[in-house]
Order: sequence, then structure tokens, then C-alpha cells
Amino acid sequence: MNRKWGEYKEINVLGETVKAFIPPKLPPERPPLEMPVLHQPLLEASQAIEVLNVASDMVPSMEQLILGLHKREATITSQIEGTQATLLDLLETEAGKESNPDIQEITNYLKALQYVERELADEKGLPLSMRLLNNAHFRLMQGVRGELKHPGEIRRSQNWIGGARPGRAVYVPPPAENLPDLLTDLEHYIHQKDETPPLLRIGMVHAQFEAIHPYLDGNGRMGRLLIGVLAREWRVIRQPVLHLSSWFKQHRREYYRLLDAAHADGRWEEWLTYFLTGAAWVARETTELIRGLHAVISEDRLRVLEVRQNSVLPLRLFELIPAMPVFNANMVEARLSVSTNAALRTIQVLEMAGVVRESSGKSRNRVYRYQRYLDLLLRGAELPMPE
Repeated sequence: MNRKWGEYKEINVLGETVKAFIPPKLPPERPPLEMPVLHQPLLEASQAIEVLNVASDMVPSMEQLILGLHKREATITSQIEGTQATLLDLLETEAGKESNPDIQEITNYLKALQYVERELADEKGLPLSMRLLNNAHFRLMQGVRGELKHPGEIRRSQNWIGGARPGRAVYVPPPAENLPDLLTDLEHYIHQKDETPPLLRIGMVHAQFEAIHPYLDGNGRMGRLLIGVLAREWRVIRQPVLHLSSWFKQHRREYYRLLDAAHADGRWEEWLTYFLTGAAWVARETTELIRGLHAVISEDRLRVLEVRQNSVLPLRLFELIPAMPVFNANMVEARLSVSTNAALRTIQVLEMAGVVRESSGKSRNRVYRYQRYLDLLLRGAELPMPE
């Protein structure tokens, strides 16, 4: 369905006349969403997410799994923007490998996501608002590409997407002068009571945020961050584990095409069908991953218990390694508060159990991997990007 959606405003950018798009308020009204068209994909997504909720509730060590899933999401969402680093690169850097700007971009996203979640969980923290997102954006852009493009601030100049100059742009977002009203309207929509199913609202908020493109850089990552945050805030998901970056990465051409169709022609049903299909796919993928990770942990815990030279320290270390599946002796010393020798003896027990293995090949500064766990966690977070 085509509906009149938004308007275009001619502006001059770097000496070229271009048409900037100004989206109207949410939700679509003339005509409203065709709910019968969205019924089946919405049902499938809701059912898949409920299965994910049940799987998450049944895992006792969910906090450690969430950290791994967040690192995976931080890696994938950064890869979409051209970051040439994998999740394994990130984990090896945490274990002492020299860092680089690509790793910093992933780390920054993780800090931004964790900051937002802490604020929303704190009764005295900031509510979901542009102020909160601005603070997260500031953390996202520190010390990386775009750090000079006013991190944490709504843009005061015109930007464009695609093309070396404005006249060749694929998309020109609203002029800076329109941003205060547009972002105020978006905040109001986020906080207003609405009978529209939350998953549909999340899909529309993401599309609207990308249409507004409020920052000079980092809009894609912030828009994807918003999806997971809204899913938790609106109680679609009970644990913060629904992130769609892996779907967008696998189907990025459709993502841009259908997002453009929603913006240009108001074809919201097509965009939302794609979004819901992705939510269902990600929910099923994450459910399978959580179950697989939990099964590996349960099996390997028994292996550690069966080692004769066992003591309480190897068991304590085993419970920690899902949060650091690539580690060194210094990390063990710090987390268990033990000497270097005690750390090495503790690691040796896990090696004897066949749970971890040394991966650096060095005689000093050795690095260890929880390989079975890694094999599951790393899927989908590798390079190159699929076509």
C-alpha cells in the first residue's frame, strides 16, 4: 500500500540544491496500518520471543551469558558500519592482545549499551529520552572514527547518506532546524499509551529514528541499540537478549530497501513484515544459542568435578569463564584473588578436564580458550559481511 508520507524541503548544502525528507509524526494514520497483513508475522515473532523468554528463565547463569551475547551484538552492529574486527578479536584483546581502533569501536558500543541499561534499571536513573541517548552516543564515539563530529550532541548541520557529495546522496535527512520538533514528537510517541502491539511500535520507532538521523555519525548503531532497549523497556523480552543486528547483517540489502520504502512511500506494512520476520528469526537463533551454551556449561561442569586433583578454585574459575572465554593467568589472579602459581594450578585442572586449552603457543604470557563455548558464541560474528 502507498500512503502519503512526509514531505520534502529543498535546501542548499555545499552549494548544491537537494531535497531533505521530513517525516510526519508516528503512527501512520492515513490510512492506518493494515493489521490483517501483519497478523501472521506478528504472531510468529511473538511466539518465538515467548520461547526465548522461557529459555532465558530456565538458565541459572543468565548474567554471564548476557555479557557474551552483548559482546556478540556489539561486534555485529559495528561490523555493519565497516568495523573490521571479529568477536574473537575482541576477546583476545581483553586477554592481553594489543588493541586497535576497530576493537575500540566495539568496546564503545558495549559501554553505551551497558550505560543505557544501568540508567533504566536505576530508579534514580534517566528515563528513555534523547538526553539518555545523547549520553550513550557520547560514549559510543570516544576515541574512534567520528569522535570530532560532536559526540553526544544533536547535529547542528546537514548530513546525507551515500554519495561523495549532497547532490549524489541516496538519502538526505531533515534539516537541523527541524530536529527539535521531530525528536520531541518521537519521545512523545515512545512514552504515550498506545494499543498498537509493542513489536510494531519498536519497528516504527527504529525506522523513524533512522529517518531523522539526529547525529553526524553513529546513527545506525544508536538506532539498533534502541531496538533492544525498547524490547526490554516495553516488556517484550524479560532479559536484554533481543538484538536484530545479526538479521540486518544477513539481509542488509533488504533492510535498506524496505526502510527506504517506508520513508519514501509510507509502505510500512512491507518494512514491518521484514522487521517482524527478523525478530522471529533472531529469537529462534538466540534461543538455540542460549540452550547450546547452557548445555555446554552443564556438561563441562561435570568434567571439572570429575578431576581428582580438584578443589574449590577450579570450580570457581569454571563459573567465571563464560564471561571471559579467552583468558590469561593475570585475569584469573585478579578474579580469584590468588597468586600466580595458584592461578596456573587452577587453570591446569581445567586443562586436565579437557575444558580449556592453551592457544598462544607461548611459554610465557599464555592465553587459554574455552573452545566449545567459543565455537557456539562466535557464529555469525565473523568477517566478511555476507553479500
